[in-house]
Amino acid sequence: MKEIWVGILIACALLMQASAQNIQGSSTTVVLENTKVVFSCSGSSGTQVITASVSDEHLGDRPLVGPQRVDEAEDCAQVTWTVQPGAETGVQLVMANPGRLGLDAQMLVFYADKNGVDFAGYLPVAADSTSPGRFRVVGNDAYGKWERIYAFKDRKLSIAQELILMQSGSVCLERSGIAKMNLPCVGSTTKASRKKPVCVIQRDGRAKLGALRACASLTVQR
Repeated sequence: MKEIWVGILIACALLMQASAQNIQGSSTTVVLENTKVVFSCSGSSGTQVITASVSDEHLGDRPLVGPQRVDEAEDCAQVTWTVQPGAETGVQLVMANPGRLGLDAQMLVFYADKNGVDFAGYLPVAADSTSPGRFRVVGNDAYGKWERIYAFKDRKLSIAQELILMQSGSVCLERSGIAKMNLPCVGSTTKASRKKPVCVIQRDGRAKLGALRACASLTVQR
């Protein structure tokens, strides 16, 4: 009986190993002051990661940043790479696109220069580059239109500014600077409509109401 259970466990282990298929990875290389840095995506299904390493003839491959795990729903074989200069001299921005579309699809972004490589954060695949190191994403929701500007600070990517052109509902500004949409709060509440839209500006964690011209980029028909 014991031998039968051992056989069953071995068979299950083999099946699990077969299901964890190795994914054919993809890679790209950037040059930082005559040093080649290789970014690669590889691993097994469900445990795929992106790594960055520099090849040294004396020390071998030296990792420059900790492995960044790829979402389980994505596939290294579908990853495409984009490399573009940052706002600072000598900076390269390396982006790994998971190969799918939609506002919820995110690229992994790495900040690379002579001081090394850092994982900077995530950027929506739908983002457009407006200038070196700055990106713009536009979308719609139940309240109206919005625009987010992404930029780098201290080698990290974050939302530098968000514009919301509200065409329905209401916005309440609390004293802390937080904006609440259609939610009760202690502060000034302003109603929005298509005839009287409201422009909300959020920057550095604080929100304020702005003149409609501040949301002019969202009033253009697309």
